[in-house]
Amino acid sequence: MRLSLPSLLLLVAISVILVAALFLRLGPISSESVDGDELFSRRVALSETSQALNLVRQDLVHPPLYYLLLKLTLSNNSPASARDIRVLSLTVGMASIIVLILIGFVAAPLRGASILAACLLALNRLHIFYSQQARSYALFCFLAGALLFWCLLMDRRGQKWMYWFFGSILMAALLYTHYFGAFYCAAIWRRKSPGSWSAKRAWSRRSLQLIPRAGRSSRRWWAPGWDGV
Repeated sequence: MRLSLPSLLLLVAISVILVAALFLRLGPISSESVDGDELFSRRVALSETSQALNLVRQDLVHPPLYYLLLKLTLSNNSPASARDIRVLSLTVGMASIIVLILIGFVAAPLRGASILAACLLALNRLHIFYSQQARSYALFCFLAGALLFWCLLMDRRGQKWMYWFFGSILMAALLYTHYFGAFYCAAIWRRKSPGSWSAKRAWSRRSLQLIPRAGRSSRRWWAPGWDGV
């Protein structure tokens, strides 16, 4: 099938953005020395699960999802190099750019803006930096973009239970990646839930059923010694 000129130009623009983004992030990924925060991420990821959760609990700064995902990407049988512990951030950093591009295909009026946003994110020095760091910020950026993509799908495809199910998973992932995700979840709740307060409370109860019950399972989920709050 022969592409029209606008479609061909769009495809070229997307390809250039993705290649440039990958080049800027992958080239120097091993050149920077590992800093203290990355060493902590590496230590947690290479520890036993119970010990890893205990380290995160004592750190008090970030929830554990990023560290658990990092643990899945590393092998306990071999030492983890700087590149090894940064691959997860590189992957989700590139995925953040792809999500912005996909937004333009879901919402055609936003296509030009989404391509521009993807270009700006691909060249953003801060995003490049955290796409090369073994820390949770690149993952949080990806999840926030995925939540925005979910909102657009909800607006255009209807509020079916399946979309709420995946949206609840995204919101839970945001909360388990960074505490600031609570503000994103509150904004989504305010925007997407039904209008009356009684309906909002009912919607909240249904949605929270899809998120792990922290109150009852925290003593099993966190490491021994967790006293709760």
